[in-house]
Amino acid sequence: MNSLHQKPADNEYGEYYHKYVKGLDDSPLNDHLQKQKTTLLQMFEKLSEEQAAFRYAEGKWSVKQVIGHMIDTEQIFCYRAISFARGENQSLPGYDQDAYVENARFDELSVEQLIRRYSATRELTLSLIDSMNEAELTKKGLANNNPVTVRAIFWIIAGHENHHIRFFREKYGLK
Repeated sequence: MNSLHQKPADNEYGEYYHKYVKGLDDSPLNDHLQKQKTTLLQMFEKLSEEQAAFRYAEGKWSVKQVIGHMIDTEQIFCYRAISFARGENQSLPGYDQDAYVENARFDELSVEQLIRRYSATRELTLSLIDSMNEAELTKKGLANNNPVTVRAIFWIIAGHENHHIRFFREKYGLK
């Protein structure tokens, strides 16, 4: 069985990410990633610029900023996955998500631009997954001082996105 058809073991990734992986059902990874793309594109395509600027509370990110954060995170995690799959032995740094959002111009981008970036990022992720064999998927590396397997990284991407889909529905009122 392909290792992407079952969730990674708890020892394949850092404790911080357990909430993301545990929040996914037992469907194969590609099913999660494809379904999320469809769900989010349907949500995003309905957004007006005004709705995309909405913040559910003072000091919280706008919808556009959350979309940008999701794109940045997926790209960073794909970099980690390809690095470890190719045999990188150096520890890769973590990143400060708040600083990334603060220093990005997501609110200046149009909804259409963010949709294109999101869609392109997800397609790249799916293509990267499709290009990897079992040996590459089971390689380990160190990211943000936590050991992680390549396959766990992809599951974390899906879990992170599920987390934000729930927030979009619960806090931002998106359907």
